[in-house]
Amino acid sequence: KGQIDDAKRQASAEIAAARAESAEASARTKAVEKQLKDAVEKGEADLRQLDRQHAAETVALMERNERDVEKLQRQMEDDRASADSARAALEEQMAAAATAAQEAVERAEKDAMRAVDEAKAAKANEGKIRQHLETMKDMIQEAKVVDQRNAVLDRDMRRELERRKKLHEYVEDLKGKIRVYVRVRPMSESEEGKGCGSAYTKNNATSVTYLQPDKAPPEDKKNFDFDKIFAGTPDMGNGQHQVFEDVKQLVLSCIEGTNVCIFAYGQTGSGKTFTMVGPGGAIGSNIDSSTGQPLDAAGVTPRAAVELFNVLQERDALCTAEVDVSMYELYCDALVDLLKEPSRPGQKEPDLKVKLAQHTESGLVEVQNGTICRASTLQELTDILEAGVRNRSTQSTKMNAESSRSHLVMSFVIRSTNRRSGVVTSGKLTLVDLAGSERVDKSGAEGQRLKEAQSINKSLSAIGDVVGALTSGTKHIPYRNHTLTTLMSDSIGGSAKTVMMVCCSPADYNAVESVNALSFAVRCKNVKNMTAANPAAAAAQVQSLRQELARLKKAKGAADEGPKKGGAGGRRK
Repeated sequence: KGQIDDAKRQASAEIAAARAESAEASARTKAVEKQLKDAVEKGEADLRQLDRQHAAETVALMERNERDVEKLQRQMEDDRASADSARAALEEQMAAAATAAQEAVERAEKDAMRAVDEAKAAKANEGKIRQHLETMKDMIQEAKVVDQRNAVLDRDMRRELERRKKLHEYVEDLKGKIRVYVRVRPMSESEEGKGCGSAYTKNNATSVTYLQPDKAPPEDKKNFDFDKIFAGTPDMGNGQHQVFEDVKQLVLSCIEGTNVCIFAYGQTGSGKTFTMVGPGGAIGSNIDSSTGQPLDAAGVTPRAAVELFNVLQERDALCTAEVDVSMYELYCDALVDLLKEPSRPGQKEPDLKVKLAQHTESGLVEVQNGTICRASTLQELTDILEAGVRNRSTQSTKMNAESSRSHLVMSFVIRSTNRRSGVVTSGKLTLVDLAGSERVDKSGAEGQRLKEAQSINKSLSAIGDVVGALTSGTKHIPYRNHTLTTLMSDSIGGSAKTVMMVCCSPADYNAVESVNALSFAVRCKNVKNMTAANPAAAAAQVQSLRQELARLKKAKGAADEGPKKGGAGGRRK
């Protein structure tokens, strides 16, 4: 009986030992599961952080990072599958150990040996999991190195873009702040029908000679030198694409923060609207809707619109962009908003007031109560411009079957925001189709047409006054003398880049008007723009000073109130 009791106690002890070893194995298994779960969660968190960091990289770098992330995800999924398998095996082994511990005393030794074997297997699996964790840590470190390399590449790229911008600005400045291009159109059918002769000779790419029929030899010929001369037919280098090629780079200047103005000047019927817009004066019809490219006859405006969105699309990986469009005409000295919604019957039109750049927070000329439309695509920009052009005033005169009776001013404000640094760059592109100057006796203007002609000539004289002041170097520039010059004040003079397209008739019948236009262009060519700071930055500085002045006045007022409230014991600062 004593031996039997000893055997029972021994069996009980062995069972207890087996259960203890099983519990220890279960505890180690749970610890391994927790480490595995923490490792998986950490790996997933690190991968999500890497995805967010890589989202703003350039397209080429993004593709490479995406391949790396996909590789890490596949490896993580493989590791997760292995871990799940190991966990399932451990759970099965734990169940077997628990069942074995509850069996008969005679199987205690066998169950204990099996528990030991299972513990050894669990330890071996734990080593494998640790090895996978070390591998994942190495991969995460490699990903961090890739991210650091991407940051260096981004910094190098921004530095190269800045160098390119400075070089581009230097090249454009070498061409002149105000460039004057002369475009002599081919002879019209009406001029040929009148038997008109040619009044000009193109000497070379930058020189032209015009007849002066009202003067005697040798003063009956006058030579003019400008930046570029376009004359004759498209086959002779006077095509629309050839004219735009010389100003295309200014679109890039505008995107990079410079104010740019391109305007056409000349007598009525000289081809200004054709140069600025194209045949028929319609913008949408001069762009191929299927390809988004300008047609051969498209003028400066549709070509500039296409080029603008082409450049913005090329830079989409680097920065986001906003394009705000405004469109006005100046008709009989009255400013008209061409983009405003139609008024309801009896509704009073809001007054339009032009504010100079130094009085606005943006540092650009703004029209109070004017309409500004946001264009996100080329098609949206085209639709906006088309809507405005349809509202423009045109009439027939003896000089032109469809004469523009108003000045058309189109402005695109481009704001680019760097995706990584958040730096905002603002530039403005102003396209102006001026109404034609005319001699009333030749154009046959009467009644309302006469009033229009007088208003047109008055506004063009105001431009002449501004150009004269800029040429003479006087401190006061009479921008405020006319609404047109106020509207163009941030585009002529200062740090702006300006292109003047002087459109001329080739006929001797219009020689006097052509010479007058070219003489005015000579004055414009002599304007020396200031290398001033960006007007937007200057406006921000002025606004900051105003806020500081208001703060000081408020502080002084509070100090003055102190002695009144505190009685004789107060102190005045």
